[in-house]
Amino acid sequence: MPGFLVVPNRARKPRRQGRTHVLDKGLPVADVARLREFCEEVVDIWKFDQVCGGRSTRFTLPMADDRGTPVGVDVRRVVGHGVTPKVTTGILHNSDGSGQIGAGVAEAPLGCFRTALLDLDSRLRERNTP
Repeated sequence: MPGFLVVPNRARKPRRQGRTHVLDKGLPVADVARLREFCEEVVDIWKFDQVCGGRSTRFTLPMADDRGTPVGVDVRRVVGHGVTPKVTTGILHNSDGSGQIGAGVAEAPLGCFRTALLDLDSRLRERNTP
């Protein structure tokens, strides 16, 4: 059984608190893993497309039928949909010629977008107040 399905032993009945585990009898775990591997990039692009204002005409995505890459993150859409952009990072060695020593992908926290939206709202209200 995969590690994420392992749950602690349950207390004896009658229980006053605890967890309920629902098992989806759809795809087997191995099939879900293959499905994620196959379409994860497109799913991330689709999610990102929901929070952007448009699509690029210069940069296209072959794995998404050559659609333009999403551009123009809209803070209102991020907060509304709860989808935050992924941030790619790269760390270069401080010596010439040593190359890259680290990289990763992180998701920006939703809280910073909420704060930015509140600040934007406040500034727009001040500007539009006679």
